[in-house]
Amino acid sequence: MELKENSTKTHNCETQGEVKTESRKSTPFFIEELSRTFSAKLFDEDACRQWVIGRLHLDGARCPGCNVPLQDKSTLANFWQGKRCCCKSCGRWFTAKTRTFLQGMQMEFRQVFLLAVLLDLMENPPTPELIARFVGVSLNTVSFWHKKIKVVEVVENEQ
Repeated sequence: MELKENSTKTHNCETQGEVKTESRKSTPFFIEELSRTFSAKLFDEDACRQWVIGRLHLDGARCPGCNVPLQDKSTLANFWQGKRCCCKSCGRWFTAKTRTFLQGMQMEFRQVFLLAVLLDLMENPPTPELIARFVGVSLNTVSFWHKKIKVVEVVENEQ
């Protein structure tokens, strides 16, 4: 792998609606770059919403007022989309977050997902086997890339 010592390149980084230009050495993306640009915006909101709501309602979609399972197609669609819905049995309006620990939450579902993942990583750092399973590659591939990234980080730190 060839690294260019003195070349710089300009790229755009979005920061809360504004675009700033910064200059950096022309090296591959790794931990330092990742820590500057990694955010919940990298995750699909719909997939994260489905994951979060699915964990909140393991027994399926039910009215939090009368506990009747939701069966109407449009009510179910609204429920799983995180929108307001009305129970056909008791007339109560609610969302999938009503009467859960997420009620009143002002974060996007992808932020909740990322927060859950990062909090779990604080308590349970991932093993190389788990990383391989998450990424969908072999354990040898994880080991190979781990070594490769470490070499690049050492080279970058020496410059």
